[in-house]
Amino acid sequence: KEVEEPKKKELEIDFYLDFACPWCYVGNRKFQIAKESFLNKNPQMKVNVTMQPFLLHPKFQKEGQEFKTFTVGHGGGDWMAPIRAAGAKVGCMYANYVYVPNTLLAHCLTNFAASKGKSYEAVQEIFKQAYEEGKNISDEAVLNEIAKKIGITEPWNSIQLQEQIAEKAASVRRDLEISNVPYFVIQNEVALQGACEPESFIDEFNKFVSCLLYTSPSPRDLSTSRMPSSA
Repeated sequence: KEVEEPKKKELEIDFYLDFACPWCYVGNRKFQIAKESFLNKNPQMKVNVTMQPFLLHPKFQKEGQEFKTFTVGHGGGDWMAPIRAAGAKVGCMYANYVYVPNTLLAHCLTNFAASKGKSYEAVQEIFKQAYEEGKNISDEAVLNEIAKKIGITEPWNSIQLQEQIAEKAASVRRDLEISNVPYFVIQNEVALQGACEPESFIDEFNKFVSCLLYTSPSPRDLSTSRMPSSA
């Protein structure tokens, strides 16, 4: 008789991000490195990631803005220098960062992709197009090309979904009091803020391993258990 493999224990992660946030590009890459390393060492575990929308510029113009214009309007200077330095260490080069986008539609595509099991592919491709390929991800045509590339051919951009995403992003600020991203919530208990090093994620993941394997804990209220750490 064939022996069934034991069911994997699941670790739940909520990843609050915005594609207009260059730190989120780095934070996403570091998180993926941590996730891969953790799962290689813990094959009995499964990590489920839910991408949560955050709008860094909720009242931004629909078409976004060129990076140079945005920088001048926000005081000038090379504010990207520390981000580029951090990104270079994990392969985020910002080789062609041309536009600061309005990201409502990008979040809509990510949300729709999640319903098809393709949120990971959507996020990686949107970041790549925004920061390495010089594309304006405010543009629906650009996002349609991304959708086709990851295998989505259905209509993904309804007015209803746009309204839902806008309200959800607003509730993140209003109800969860999250004001900066990237922001990661692990098992609805522990929060990490900023582009943390992979080791920081792995340390937190490991704290849940024995708990998940041998007990069935009830999650604590997130509002009283955040543990932020800066980028």
